[in-house]
Amino acid sequence: MTTQCNLMPRTAGRICFYFMRICAIALLCVASLHAENLALNKPYTFSHKPNYAPCTDPNDNVQLTDGVYTITNDNFWADKRTVGWRISSVLSITIDLGETLPIGGFQYSTAFGKAQVVIPDFIYVYVSDNQNEWHYIGDLLAKSIEKSGKPEQDKYIYYKAVSNDMPCKGRYVCFLIKQTRYTFVDEIEVFRGDDSLLANPPSHEMTTKPMVHYLDKIFQALVAADIQQLQAGIDRLGEDAKKELSAELADYRRNKLGKLSIGGLDCIPIFPLNENHIAFFALNAKYLQACGFDKPLIWRNCRWDNLNPIVVPSSKDKPDPLEVEMMRGEVRSEAFNILNPTDVPLTFKIEANGLPKGCGIEFREVIGMLTSQMKYSASALKPGDGASISVEVPSGMSKQIWVTFKRPTLKAGLYKATVSAVAGKTSISVPLRLRIHDFDFPKEPRLHVGGCDYLDGDCDYYRGKNCVPATIAMMRSFYNDSPWCRRIVLPKGAKFDENGHLLNADELDYTEWEKWIARWGDVRFYFVFISGGAQFHGEKMGTPRFNRMIEEYFTAWANYLRDHGIPTSKVVLLLVDEPCFEERDKRIIAWAKPIRASKTGFVILENPIWVKPEEGDPEMYASCDILCPNTVFMHNSEDVEAYRKFYLDYRDKGMTLWLNSCSGPARLLDPVTYHRGQEWRAFEMSAEGSIFWAFGCGGSIGDSWHPFRQTSPEYSPFMVSPDKGPMDAKHSEALREGVQDYEYLCMLRDRIATLKKIVYLSKARQQKLAEAEKLLAVAPLRALELTPVPGSPKWSQKSAIMWDDEKDRTHMDAEARKVLQMLSELK
Repeated sequence: MTTQCNLMPRTAGRICFYFMRICAIALLCVASLHAENLALNKPYTFSHKPNYAPCTDPNDNVQLTDGVYTITNDNFWADKRTVGWRISSVLSITIDLGETLPIGGFQYSTAFGKAQVVIPDFIYVYVSDNQNEWHYIGDLLAKSIEKSGKPEQDKYIYYKAVSNDMPCKGRYVCFLIKQTRYTFVDEIEVFRGDDSLLANPPSHEMTTKPMVHYLDKIFQALVAADIQQLQAGIDRLGEDAKKELSAELADYRRNKLGKLSIGGLDCIPIFPLNENHIAFFALNAKYLQACGFDKPLIWRNCRWDNLNPIVVPSSKDKPDPLEVEMMRGEVRSEAFNILNPTDVPLTFKIEANGLPKGCGIEFREVIGMLTSQMKYSASALKPGDGASISVEVPSGMSKQIWVTFKRPTLKAGLYKATVSAVAGKTSISVPLRLRIHDFDFPKEPRLHVGGCDYLDGDCDYYRGKNCVPATIAMMRSFYNDSPWCRRIVLPKGAKFDENGHLLNADELDYTEWEKWIARWGDVRFYFVFISGGAQFHGEKMGTPRFNRMIEEYFTAWANYLRDHGIPTSKVVLLLVDEPCFEERDKRIIAWAKPIRASKTGFVILENPIWVKPEEGDPEMYASCDILCPNTVFMHNSEDVEAYRKFYLDYRDKGMTLWLNSCSGPARLLDPVTYHRGQEWRAFEMSAEGSIFWAFGCGGSIGDSWHPFRQTSPEYSPFMVSPDKGPMDAKHSEALREGVQDYEYLCMLRDRIATLKKIVYLSKARQQKLAEAEKLLAVAPLRALELTPVPGSPKWSQKSAIMWDDEKDRTHMDAEARKVLQMLSELK
C-alpha cells in the first residue's frame, strides 16, 4: 500500500505532463496550418557547423526543417532535437526550396532568457533564385515584435519569431542571425504566398552577398549613431552655425550614408574606412571649429578607455603632464590624444626630448577598427621607431598615442622631458615626468600566467604557423610562464596486455612532446589538456584494467620526464575541461584515481564552472591539486559571497587556487576589469596563477586584422596575423600591468613581514608600518571597485566586463602607484 501511495502521484504527474505536451504540440500544429510550409523536409546549409555539445548530433542537418518542434520546460539547448552554436559572429542558414516559389512569410523557433542565452539582435531574411543575386526582405524578428510586442527577456521563454507579411519569391532563403554568445533553433518554416507573387519583378534591395549587405547595414547604423551624436552637439551651437552644419549633415544623410560600405569581407576595417567615411569626419571637423577648436590640440583621457574618434575634448587648456612611476625592468605606459580639427589630414612626427639612454621609451599608435561583431575597438598598439613615431591624424578625428617605457635600466630618480608632435608649421607638446624607484622588477614574477595557446603539433590550431617564434616571444613578454598543449603531445604507441599491463614502456614515442617543449624552452609549468574520455585505448573507464593501464602509462611518462631533467611537478594535467555536470565530474574522478595511485607527482588542475559549485561532486574537487574557478562567474553568480566562500574554504584547507576567464570576444571586453582585474582578484584571494582563453586565438583563422573572415570569436588579448606576426594591444598591456601590480602587492606584503620581525622600530617607523598594512588590506578592494560614470546609461552587468560599460578605469593605476610609493618609503 505504501508503495502504491508513492507511485500514484508520480503516475498522475506523468499523465498531466504528457497531456500538456500533446496539447502544446497540437497548438503548434494548428498554428502552422494557416499556410503551407515550403521548407518542410527541404535541405539547408550553415555558415558555421553546429558546435554546442549538449544538443549537437548527426541529425543537425535535417532537424531544422523536419516539422518537429522541441517542447521543453527550460532546457531547450540540451535537447538533441535542437540545433545550437556557441558563436558571437553572424550565423547564416540557407534553405533550398528546390524551385522558385511564392513566399508569404517565415517562422523561426528559438528560446532564450536564462543561462546567458539572450534574444537575437536580428533575424535578417534574403531570397534568391540562383544564389548570385539576393534580395533583402527584412528583419523577421523586428516584424514579429512589431505585430506581437517584445517578449520578456528576464526569464526563460520559448519563442517563435513569425510574420506572414513578408511577400516575395525565390528558391533559396537565407537567414542571417546575430545573437550574443549562443544561438539555438529547432525549426524554421517558410510560408507559401499567393501565386501572383511569381509574376512580380523583384522590388527589394539587391546584393550579391547577404553577409556583406548585412555588414554594410550595420556599418551605416554605426555611423548614423555618430551622426545623431554630432547633431546633438550642433543643436547646442548658435543659430547660424546650427543652420549651416545641420544642412550639411542632412545632405550627408541623404547622399552618402546609404553608400557607406565596409568594402567586402576581406577588408581591414581601420577607421576611417573609405572616402565616404572620411567625409563624415570632415563634417565633424567643421563642428569642432564651430566649438572653437581652430588648431591641433593635445588632450588627455584615461588610456584604458575605448576612445571614440569623434569625442570632443572637455577643455582647450594645456594637458596635464604625462606621469609614469615604475621600477627598473618592468613595463608601464601613459597616453595622450592628438585632435585634428583642420580641414586636411595631418601627419605628426612625435618624439621625446630630454630623456637619457636606458629609459626604454617607445611610442605606439592606437589603431581603431571594427570587430567581427561590428563594434568599434581602439585597442591595437602599432609601434613606431622606438623614441619616435609618425602618425597621420585624419581631419575631424582624435588619435591616441601610448608612451611606453619598456624595462628601463636607469638609476632611481625623477626624469623630466617634453613630448612634441610636429606637423609642418604646427608644433604641440606635453610635459613628461618619469620617476624610477630604486627596485629591480624580477624577470620571473610570482604570479603564473597561461593562455591556452596550443602551439603544439604543426601549430595549426590558430593557423599562425609562420609566426610561432614571434608569438611565443610576445607571450613571454607579458610573463606567460605556463604554456598549454593538447593531447597530441602524449606518448604514442602504447601496447597493453589483457590485464592492462604496459608492454612497451621503453618504446613510447615522445616526438610531439619534445617538439613542443623545444619551442618554449624552460618554463615554470607545462600544461597538458588530456581531454580524458570514457575509455582509454578501448578500455572503459573505471574498470581494474583501465586503472592499471592509466597507472602504468603515466608511470612510464614520468620516468621519461625524470630521465630528461623535467620534474613531474612542472607538468599540470587538465583531465576534463570545465566540469559543470555529473558526467564530467565522473570522468575526472575516474582518470584522477589511477594517476594519483601511480604516485608520479603529476599536478591535476580543474576549472569548474558549476553555477552552484556545491552541486559538483566533492570527490571531483578532492581529486585536484589546483582549483581554477571562473572569475566572471564569481562576480555574476546569484550569491557572490557563497560562490567565493566555496573556493576560499578549499584554499584554507590547503588547496592551491588559480583563476580562469574565458569570456569574449576579447576586443569587446574591458581591459581593466577583465584582464588586469583578474590579477588583482588573484592577490585578493591568494591565488597563485591566472589563465585566459585564449592567447594567440585569431577567430580560427589566426588573423585579427580580417575580422569578417573569422569563423569563431576572437579571444586573443593581443593582435595576431599569419604573415605579419603579433602586435601588442591594450588588453595584453592590461594583463602585463596586472601581473606587475600583483608583484608590487607581494613585495609590500614581504616588506611588512620583514619589518614586523624587527624587535625595535621607531615610532615613525611603526606608524608607517601601520599605514602599509592598511594599504595592503584595502588596495585590492579599491582597485577592483567598479565606479560607473555619473548618469551613465550603460552599465550592463554586475561584473561590468564589457568595454562599452561607462566607468572610471583609473582605480588600478592609482592603487598600484600608492603601493609602489609605500615600498619606497619602507625601503
